[in-house]
Amino acid sequence: KMLNNFGIYKDELYFINRGIEVKHFIDATHWKKFFKCEKVIEYGCGRGPRKYAMNTIGINAIGIEKSQYAFEHSFDKDAIKRGDLTDETISFDNCGDLSVGYDVLEHLKYEDLDVAIKNIIASTTKYILISVPFKGTPNCENDSTHIIKEDREWWVKQFTKHKLKEVEVPEYFLYRDQLLIFKK
Repeated sequence: KMLNNFGIYKDELYFINRGIEVKHFIDATHWKKFFKCEKVIEYGCGRGPRKYAMNTIGINAIGIEKSQYAFEHSFDKDAIKRGDLTDETISFDNCGDLSVGYDVLEHLKYEDLDVAIKNIIASTTKYILISVPFKGTPNCENDSTHIIKEDREWWVKQFTKHKLKEVEVPEYFLYRDQLLIFKK
């Protein structure tokens, strides 16, 4: 209620200090090298720092973001579309050779996860990269916006039950301990 009294949106507080950082360019460079990707779709891209970094180094990347605030304050509005990963009617079939869900799935309700995973799978021709904090880690437990709190094996099962093959995460990837890679 207090936020409404001052005209502040919850998303504004969440996204306001999330800018473009060196780590976004490191990620983009690593992803381009490992996945040999030319087109990427990133779900829950926020204001788009990773998408911006990918486009800067020559990957054609688009972002899908639910938050109106993040969309309106994105770093490149031309490469971000408003959309909800849990919407069964969205269609981004085969948009890229890599689909990314970076720090987004843990914010969903359990009952929405399967639709989100199906959308991620449908939008790629080759690879999926997921970043989720695993149960018992500080990144998982210390953020009150995390709804799904499960261990690594549980997350792997959510994707492999869709006939995806898990791929080992390269040693040089940043935040390797919370990343999962799958191949169609």
